[in-house]
Amino acid sequence: MFASGYAAIQHLGEADFFANGQPANTQTYQYFSFTTLTTLGYGDFTAEQNGGRAVAVLEALTGQVFLATLVARLVAAYRPRPRPRPSRPGRAGYLRMLTALETTRIATSSEIASSAIIMSLAHGLIAETSVGLNAVAVVNDR
Repeated sequence: MFASGYAAIQHLGEADFFANGQPANTQTYQYFSFTTLTTLGYGDFTAEQNGGRAVAVLEALTGQVFLATLVARLVAAYRPRPRPRPSRPGRAGYLRMLTALETTRIATSSEIASSAIIMSLAHGLIAETSVGLNAVAVVNDR
């Protein structure tokens, strides 16, 4: 694409595209374009006019941006994804676990009393612990 632009500058301009009378044909435009795009720059072909030099600088910058973008995308594609951290259950999760434990088997009165204490602590209702124990004792006596 840039080689075609260099050829258009040659044909539309008044002076030669290359300095020092270098030959201007399809092969030299492609060679100059490739060495400019890769910023290799052997120096054997040089643009003579400012327009050609400006396009050459634009091509060199395009080559650098393309290379940086390509490398960044390749690194991002092959980087391992971070593993999610296991989440801890919240207060509702602890209550569901305690409820599930209570409904799966018949509990003794001491287990019921201790689970009532745990449930009241999970709710943050430490002041109501004695009320919870009294309710458990009434239920257990029946």
